[in-house]
Amino acid sequence: MENKKRRKKQKKQAVALLLCMALTTGLLSGCATWDHFVAGLQGEEARAQEAAEEVRIGIFEPITGTDKRGAAEEIRGIELAHQLFPDVLGKPVKLVYGDNQSDMNRAEAAATELVNSRVSVVLGSYTSTLSLLGSDVFAEAEIPVIGITCTNPILTKSC
Repeated sequence: MENKKRRKKQKKQAVALLLCMALTTGLLSGCATWDHFVAGLQGEEARAQEAAEEVRIGIFEPITGTDKRGAAEEIRGIELAHQLFPDVLGKPVKLVYGDNQSDMNRAEAAATELVNSRVSVVLGSYTSTLSLLGSDVFAEAEIPVIGITCTNPILTKSC
């Protein structure tokens, strides 16, 4: 009887030891190397420093083309808001313009340009069709988009 108890106790101790070893190995192998770990932290610091300098807001509007008149109203509203509130949380706001030229063939390229400009958020576009064409590019880059006068219900379903 005592042998059975002793064996059970030994099995429990062995299992506990194996679990401890597995946890220790997992904790120690979490980072490939110390250099990779430090490089990751330095990259985070550089990105944080860059982000601390300014807030970049993308303006995805038809500045030229057939819809430029209607879009001009949206752009004026955005620029008025920027004049009234040029800073966000103590950081200067920079407006970055992406002219989709009222053209379905140009919208994706304008959206890509805004993504490459490292904007934090995008405002626009004047027409729902152009907004839809840029939405996939912004979604892939994980950049939020606010449609100011979009009316197409498909836009809400795709977000």
